[in-house]
This record gives sequence, C-alpha cells and structure tokens, in this order.
Amino acid sequence: MNDDSKIIKQKNYQKIYRLFFENNLLSKPQIAEKLNLSLPTVTSNITTLIKEGLITKGENLNSEGGRPALGYTLNLKAKIAFAVEIKFNQVRCAIVDLMGNMSDLAEYALPCNDSHNYLKNFCQIVKSYLANFSYTKESVLGIGISVQALVNGEGTRMIYSMILPLISLHAEDLTREFGYKVRLCHDVECAALRELWANSELQDAFYLSIGEHLGGALIYRHSIEHGKKGFAGAIEHIEIGNEGRQCYCGRKDCLETYCSISALLSPREKIKEFFNILRCSNELSEEHTRWHNYLNYLAKGLYIVYLTLERDIILGGDLAPYINENDINILEDLIIKRSSFPLERGFIKKATVLNNAALIGAGMFFIKDARNEMQSLL
Repeated sequence: MNDDSKIIKQKNYQKIYRLFFENNLLSKPQIAEKLNLSLPTVTSNITTLIKEGLITKGENLNSEGGRPALGYTLNLKAKIAFAVEIKFNQVRCAIVDLMGNMSDLAEYALPCNDSHNYLKNFCQIVKSYLANFSYTKESVLGIGISVQALVNGEGTRMIYSMILPLISLHAEDLTREFGYKVRLCHDVECAALRELWANSELQDAFYLSIGEHLGGALIYRHSIEHGKKGFAGAIEHIEIGNEGRQCYCGRKDCLETYCSISALLSPREKIKEFFNILRCSNELSEEHTRWHNYLNYLAKGLYIVYLTLERDIILGGDLAPYINENDINILEDLIIKRSSFPLERGFIKKATVLNNAALIGAGMFFIKDARNEMQSLL
C-alpha cells in the first residue's frame, strides 16, 4: 500500500468514527450514503472500530422493506476523562465520557489549606477514587481539576486566587503522582466550556456563574476569551454598592458581596429552603424583600456587562436552577429602565447545563482536545 492509499484509508477511518459523534445510531448503509463511501470500505472500518472498542453493536434500525439493518453506536467509555473539583471544604470526583456526560460522582469532605498535609490527603482521595475503576492507560485522556482560581494558559499552575490557598498546587507534580496527564482549570471557565459543548450555535455571550462565589467568562466566537492577563470576565470585583461590605479580595462593595449565594442567604440557610419559602409566600415576606434587593444589585452588574459588550448574558451556577422566567423578566426590565439605548428583550438566558457544570467542564478540556485532534486528521 503506497502513502496516498494509507492517507485515504486513515481519513475514511476518522470520518466514520467522527460520524458516530453526530449520530446516536448508524447502520453500514447509512454511513456509506452519508460519506459517499463503498459498503466494503465501511464494513472494513466498522470491523476495525469494533475490534478497537471504539464503537459497539446497537439496536436494529427500522427498514422500509426487507431485513432490518443492524445499528452501531459509539462506545462512550472507550475514552474518558476523570474530573475533579476542589472547593473550599470539599473535593468532588467524577467520570466524563466522550459526549460530555458525567457518571460516578463522589464527594469528600476536605477543608482546603496550603499545607503538605492537605495535598497528601487530596492525592489520597483522588487515587482512591481512581482505584475504583479498571480503565486502561490508553482509555484515560487525563484528569482535569477545577479550581476557584485563575489558571495560566497551559493549565499547569494557579496564578491568582483569594479563595483557595493552594499556591503549591502544580499540574506536573500531580501528573507524577497520579500517573495521568493533569490540567488545572478555572471553575467558571470549566462551566462555560460545558455550556459551549451543549450549545454548538453559541458564539458571543457573557457567562455568569452564581454559586457560593461569583465568576464570569467572556465567550467570543464560540471560545473563551481570557484577556491579556487572564482576568477577562471577572465581573465579581466590579464595585457596585456603598454599604461597605467586605470582599474576600480585600476591597469593599464588590458585586461578589451582593450577588453571590453567600450574600443572598443567611448563615446556615439552605438555598432550596429559601426558594421553597420564596415561591410560596406573599410579596410582603422577608424572603421577597431579600430577593427583590438581590435582583436589583444583580441587574446593576449585568447592566454594566450588557452596556459594555452588548451580547447575551447566560446565568449558570448553583443559583440557575432556581431562577424562573419571571425573575429573568424582572432583571431585563431593570436593565432596560437603566439603559440610554433601546433594548429588546431576550438577552438574558438560563444556562443549558444547570448541574455540575464546573465539574463536568474540568474533564471536557481533555474530551475537547481529543475531538479536535480527530478533526485535524480529516
């Protein structure tokens, strides 16, 4: 076989494999038709893909006449990424498959501090989690670790964090410790990446994650824009009030101190309990007053974003599942009233992925790279 024939054979293999990422179930005739390939070529590649464990036999497909065609489907766990999320008092681990689905979630209590003992316990937790599974080295793309911190472009170290005291956390050390490639990633960027994966049409937007803390990500041309030093999107530290509220960054009256979940809830109050009472109580209740004030402050921050960028705003994070259409209408009304320019409704949206977006997104870096590599071979 000459070099040209080898290249054609490799491209056919990649095209067929890639087609399974776009279709849940395919028969050989369907593949041949979609890619304009001969049936023997398709059959040969299907045999190879099954042998390599990349696809598997699925259900029979309905036929307009004659014998039903056997369907084939992607083996989602042929390649996986481990995802880890470091929070201030907790470590969460999961598996992310080739379609960005999460499974096997595990949570561990571990207060964070920058000590040798913390890193030792953290590594022990992750290694114990990894030991639960029997994936081959070739199957594991890597371990993505979501952190509440800005991370350098290579994902090797944290460059700024006032939340996690982990200046000694380095991806190279963890790669040696775990035996897999490790990448650190900003938790908000992880969540925005998962949103981009779920919405292929999303081009320009601003993603705001509202959780225990706030965080923003700037989306430009279906990618995340970091800015010159990696601070792009950090709306949480815009000064918004005048009550002298102390922010963890050392300054006062940052949006973080008015619009994080920590700012909304009273001590020991649970978010689910708050919204259960809010949705069932009258408009004169203390919860309604608190929520009204919260939306006013959030609208101030989002007005700055919209006036500066003039692009859709996506609300994600732990608060997003509790936000309803009426809340979004109120936010848009408040922003429209502030605006010097005529604005059309519909510029604020809830995230497509409402749960575990940052955790899933940590693994998505490796899934995305694997898909991009496959794309580049075509």
